[in-house]
Amino acid sequence: MGINGQLSRLDLNDELILLAKDFSLKFCISTDSNSIFDLAFIRYGLGQVRRGWLKKQDFVNTYPYSQLKEVFKKLKL
Repeated sequence: MGINGQLSRLDLNDELILLAKDFSLKFCISTDSNSIFDLAFIRYGLGQVRRGWLKKQDFVNTYPYSQLKEVFKKLKL
C-alpha cells in the first residue's frame, strides 16, 4: 500500500493503516515529488505512518536490495 505525503493525497488515515497492517500488508512511503521542493512533503507521510503505528519492517522501501528483489518476484514485476 502506498502512503503518499502530498497534502492532496493523504488517502490512508491511521485507522485504514492499522487495518491494512492487520492483514499483513506492506507499505511504501513516498512524496509523489514533481520537484525538489515536493520532497518536504515526506513529513506529512511520516505523520500518517506514526499515527498508524508502523515500523521500519513494514516498508518495502526500507528493505535491502536482496529482500526487495524477492518482493518484486512475488509481484511478478
